[in-house]
Amino acid sequence: MNNLSIRTLLRGTSITIAIVALGDPQIISERSVKSEVSVVTTDGVTDKALASQVAERLSRSFTVVAAPLASANATVIIGQRVPENASTFALPVFAVVPDTGGVHINIDAIRAPARAPFDARVPMAVALQVLGAKGKSVEAHLLANDVPVDFVMRVITTNAARLEVPLSFVPTATGIMSLRATANIKGERASTAVNAAIEVRERKWAVLFYDARPSWMSTFVRRSIAR
Repeated sequence: MNNLSIRTLLRGTSITIAIVALGDPQIISERSVKSEVSVVTTDGVTDKALASQVAERLSRSFTVVAAPLASANATVIIGQRVPENASTFALPVFAVVPDTGGVHINIDAIRAPARAPFDARVPMAVALQVLGAKGKSVEAHLLANDVPVDFVMRVITTNAARLEVPLSFVPTATGIMSLRATANIKGERASTAVNAAIEVRERKWAVLFYDARPSWMSTFVRRSIAR
């Protein structure tokens, strides 16, 4: 190739570059960024093993963060229950539930008052979710300050049952009382538990006495109750 041909080639290249520069004066470099996905486990060795599998699958298309992250593009919950701080998770939220292949029981909620009067029966309840236990019995126990105070048994009629079991106890002292509700399937290893606390306060009742015929007996009763 002679000098004339080289100059002609360079001149043509220069003209081409100039035309391209006029059409798109800026050269923009675009790079795709993977979306962030937060993977959160609830509890149990099974959940953690499943979370590792889910994270491995998601890492092919997303940046996986193995912790709650409010700024993430989505959240994946691994396990049988919803974490207490789920309201702070990034939306949308997806759930991956492990296949237990058998009987499963979980306490969805415990319904109890924040305060209760002394020497009065306190009603409460636990909301249960039971899977794969049709025809079996669920046993619910209530412990107050580690002392058993109530027991209720119910028969499960379906393989996907939701039921609310009533429980109650009578406080024996004032102050903060620690409560623990447990539930299990009779004859199975599946069980669950949840804790709560109630403030017990001493409260005097206003009682009206009317004596149509005052007597020593009515006076004795009135003074006993007043104490």
